[in-house]
Amino acid sequence: MPLPRSVGIRRVTVPTATGVARIRHVAGLVVLGAGRIRRVAGPAVFGAGRIRRVTGSAVVGAALLVGAAACSSSSGSSSTAAAGSGSSAKACAGIPAGPINVYNIIPLTGPTATSGQLIESIAGVAADYFNAHNSICGHQIAVHNLDDKGDPATSLGIARQLVTSGDTVVMQDSFGAAEDLIHPYLMQHKVLIVNGNGAYSLYNAKQNPYSFSVGLSNVEYAQVMVNWAKSHGYTKIGILTDGSSFGNELTADTLAQMKADGLTLVKEVTYSPTSVVLTTPVEQLRQAGAQTVFPTGFTDVLQIVQAIKQIGWSPHLVGWGNLAVFGVTAAQVPPGTVDSCDYRYTPGKPTSTLLTPMITGMLKAEAAKIGINTQTYGVIGQYIEYQALAHAIETAGSLNATKMAAALDDTSSLATVVPGLSLDFTATPTVHNGYPLSYFTECTMRNGPYDLRYAAN
Repeated sequence: MPLPRSVGIRRVTVPTATGVARIRHVAGLVVLGAGRIRRVAGPAVFGAGRIRRVTGSAVVGAALLVGAAACSSSSGSSSTAAAGSGSSAKACAGIPAGPINVYNIIPLTGPTATSGQLIESIAGVAADYFNAHNSICGHQIAVHNLDDKGDPATSLGIARQLVTSGDTVVMQDSFGAAEDLIHPYLMQHKVLIVNGNGAYSLYNAKQNPYSFSVGLSNVEYAQVMVNWAKSHGYTKIGILTDGSSFGNELTADTLAQMKADGLTLVKEVTYSPTSVVLTTPVEQLRQAGAQTVFPTGFTDVLQIVQAIKQIGWSPHLVGWGNLAVFGVTAAQVPPGTVDSCDYRYTPGKPTSTLLTPMITGMLKAEAAKIGINTQTYGVIGQYIEYQALAHAIETAGSLNATKMAAALDDTSSLATVVPGLSLDFTATPTVHNGYPLSYFTECTMRNGPYDLRYAAN
């Protein structure tokens, strides 16, 4: 498939709590997208992969935030996909004319820009493929990537402008402190959020009735790590965490699961997320007698594996998926290291079991932008997010967040682009995480095509 053509990039300003923010987005509306992602030196998502300069970020359309709800007045796409299966004229009558506008509030500039730029790239490729092969009641998805610079005040200003404009769908609502600030605001103003995060504080149904994740919850991440350790006789556990809200929550979930399964906590060490060298906290775990390490934080994973190697230690290292996030390779970790994986190959089965023509096409397009690394297959999860959103809108027959949320609440078996993987939001009704625990597993550090890994035994 040829790369999508590029168009120019423009910036606009919107009010924030402290002034104005410059919003970077792409002008134009084409099926196989428009835009450009800048050259990024260094790892994506705080460490995995290098993003090369390319043209053709598959962001469909863009508009000023003011009046964004009327985005349908912009130039139309070059083709229209067939209506999604199960939709009908009656059910879709409540959908306004024009594209379905969805927003990512992400850092495209500033110190955490690599994470936002990766989301921008992945969201674009997934939107291209969705619009080429599917639709939402005959409408295409228009993705708008809004730069909050990783600044909470700027992020809140963008969220307020979206609410004022009447927009009701956000995919990624920033990261860290910015997400902690705007997520409750978006819930208060009935904006539907669909992404792949796992924090209970953001997806418990009582406090977050309009927030849904196609990924696992932190409780499920903890279950998979602990179950793996127990099934392999790894009982003396050391925990390394970074003191972040994510790390604290996953650590608490892991400790609760360890207690239930009878595993022994030898020592828990919290390190600073700004640490450059982590040999001291790693050595503390070794001296305490830990034989297995759970790295439950999000940051400094590369420093952890480097420290383990530097002190000549060979513990059982069991990740929750963060080793892949940071692009850790088999050569960097002790033999037998495993890491949780959303999508994987099965030993003894052909890779084509997972690599359908649709998935292969998306992976090739994403690889053309960021290369082949452990972030490339993030496009699969993004496509699944669009599938969940399409189901919510078509079932509700509306862009009303309350109706869309009710539709997802009742969803128990939504087939996805991944063979054998269906979303179920009814299995854990108190938490809006639809990824089934039964499909989740630990993977070896062996990479197959597109750096997807193989399930561990």
